[in-house]
Amino acid sequence: FVFCFKQKTAYEIKECDWSSDVCSSDLFVKSVQKSAKGEGRLLSDLMVGKFFISEGEIVYSDKKSGRRTELKEFDLTIRNLSLSGERGQDLLRNISFEGNFTGKELKTNVLRVSDLMFTVRGKDGIFSIDPLTMEIFSGKGKGNITLDMTGEAPLFRIHYTVSRFRFEEFL
Repeated sequence: FVFCFKQKTAYEIKECDWSSDVCSSDLFVKSVQKSAKGEGRLLSDLMVGKFFISEGEIVYSDKKSGRRTELKEFDLTIRNLSLSGERGQDLLRNISFEGNFTGKELKTNVLRVSDLMFTVRGKDGIFSIDPLTMEIFSGKGKGNITLDMTGEAPLFRIHYTVSRFRFEEFL
């Protein structure tokens, strides 16, 4: 599949190729499970073998605040994406996937990050971004992030170091 579009809402997605190598029979499955009382409840399963965006660009503009975020020249590959469970259940606890991301530049009104690269894995509400590398404040950064969504409140663990950090760019 190949999709190219430009959406005129609060954000725009421009100049991107979207592709997937999924079989249509594996793309989406709905089933009804009968409870002991004979009541049906809708279960939804989504499975995708591989999905990728090549040479993507996203521009987000907040019209109220005037803030702008641009993500330029990025590639995203998601593999083994599956979503299961009852409709209405917490999405982040029922999704599983692996992926890779590379991006030339992420820019906001106050921050610029370049050469962004990471690998991400998610399963059962726990997400790991490892390794995460980027250039920020003219320094080279490397580390990892873990997000645990299994409890009542999200838990973040961030381990990150930046070498040759230029403090004047931070101010």
